[in-house]
Amino acid sequence: MAGAGFKVYATGDLITATEFNTFIQEQVVMVFDDATARDSAISSPSEGMFCYLKNTNVLMFYDSSSWVNYIGEGDITGVTAGAGLTGGGTSGGVSLALNVTGQSSGTIASGDELIFGDISDSNNFKKTTAQSISDLASVTSIITKVTVKVADDGSGSQNVFYMLSGSDTGAGTKTPALDVSFGMKIRFDVSDSSFGTHNFKFSTTQDGNHGGGSEFTTNVTTNGTAG
Repeated sequence: MAGAGFKVYATGDLITATEFNTFIQEQVVMVFDDATARDSAISSPSEGMFCYLKNTNVLMFYDSSSWVNYIGEGDITGVTAGAGLTGGGTSGGVSLALNVTGQSSGTIASGDELIFGDISDSNNFKKTTAQSISDLASVTSIITKVTVKVADDGSGSQNVFYMLSGSDTGAGTKTPALDVSFGMKIRFDVSDSSFGTHNFKFSTTQDGNHGGGSEFTTNVTTNGTAG
């Protein structure tokens, strides 16, 4: 008899089992530790029943087919994706995402602002101007020169590239790690005679074509003849 209405009792009134189930049990807020405990205690819920789950601090009601979260006055009932965003919704786990491809093309001015993740501050989002990025590129565009030679790796049967820097005229460092910053340029000097029969190229795959990779050519320029 769920949904039969509300009844006011007077002192001395007899409460039958039917009245208890209809006007009391089905119209109070039952408290359970979690959904598992609720479903174990209420095998056949009736429409309009309310329950409170302590593990999630959520108030729920039975809508004749399932338990759903109660949305009270003042709660968010929907999220609409604004300019530059996609997603949104009115129920469940709602998410928003940047809609980069849906934006019109434009020209960046020096005062325009951009969002970036500050790696020195736990990748917290901050903003900067296009001018500051341009200034950074101007500073880091200094050319770093690295001299490269080919020599035996010490095994007597395998040649490898050695990189030298500054006043270093020795064997150099075999396959070192290079830290490259935004806008930075590196010039590799491969004029040494040891390059007569060797090619110096780049790949995103370790050991290049020997490791199944292909040549990386983006923003890579060559001048003259190696060796």
